[in-house]
Amino acid sequence: MNNRTFLLLFLLPACTDGPHESPDPAAPAAPSSTDTTRGKAFVADSPQRIDSIRGDFNGDGQPEWAWLVPPAHNSDSMECADGACVASIRFSDGGLPPIAVRQCIGGTPDNLGDLYGDGRDVLGLDPDWFTSCWHGYYTWTFRAAGWKPALDTLSTHCIQWDEGKKAVEKIPGRPGWARVRWSESTDDSILVRTEARPLRKY
Repeated sequence: MNNRTFLLLFLLPACTDGPHESPDPAAPAAPSSTDTTRGKAFVADSPQRIDSIRGDFNGDGQPEWAWLVPPAHNSDSMECADGACVASIRFSDGGLPPIAVRQCIGGTPDNLGDLYGDGRDVLGLDPDWFTSCWHGYYTWTFRAAGWKPALDTLSTHCIQWDEGKKAVEKIPGRPGWARVRWSESTDDSILVRTEARPLRKY
């Protein structure tokens, strides 16, 4: 057997396996089990978590990402490792300080849009808790002094969320105001109230 025949026999199995394409270097890698933070997977083509939201919260014209990091907790004993159950909303922009949320073990922030008409998106959160269908809905706007509440805390019930009735919505053409919905308990039912309210001024 000459060298040429030996080389052909050596290469033949590799050639008969079918096409062997080179991986596209521009294609993002699929998320792996190691791409997690507290069990939450990362988006394959960007560094934010899959439960993060996008918005311009400081009004600089550049979008950032926001996500909630829950405290370590035990749902069976209804206890948190920190003793206070303080979650933290964090941001991809290091210039935005985190928001501490007490009595919160989870939840996904909401981008409520530019409610003030000043280029800054308002942040909202319906925090998860161990028990009860009643939750306070929180809103924040970023100002020079840090994060400030955009509205008073709204009392919401899970019935309201199940019916798809958002707690806060933008009113087109009316900056500085928002359409708010909150839950009220009556003798025999839970009612959802709606009204337009002015935002807090800073």
